[in-house]
Amino acid sequence: MNDILSINQIKKIYKGAVIHKGAVIREGAVIYKSFEGIVLHGGYKYSASCYYDSRTNQIIIRLGCYHRTLKEWEQDFDNNPNEFPIDSLDRQKRWNVYCFLKSWALKYFKDLD
Repeated sequence: MNDILSINQIKKIYKGAVIHKGAVIREGAVIYKSFEGIVLHGGYKYSASCYYDSRTNQIIIRLGCYHRTLKEWEQDFDNNPNEFPIDSLDRQKRWNVYCFLKSWALKYFKDLD
């Protein structure tokens, strides 16, 4: 039995997927539905983003290199006090970006979370 699907067969199964000629999808690969999100540049020292993780059914906010759930951010926002001292302008900018992303995510992902 031939287990290899053509690109057109895969596109029919995963409507909306963009799979280009030459793509290799190996055994065990999982293709998730697409997600929406937002990416910010210039709000503070690093780029930031948020998205909905359909595998865990949670909103994820990324500040710099830290990808964390809302609960994790709420429990320990100041996880990097050496780079963002509590009373610093950099910490305030980071907090403002977090608050914006959280507000955006709760509005746009309210039916998913």
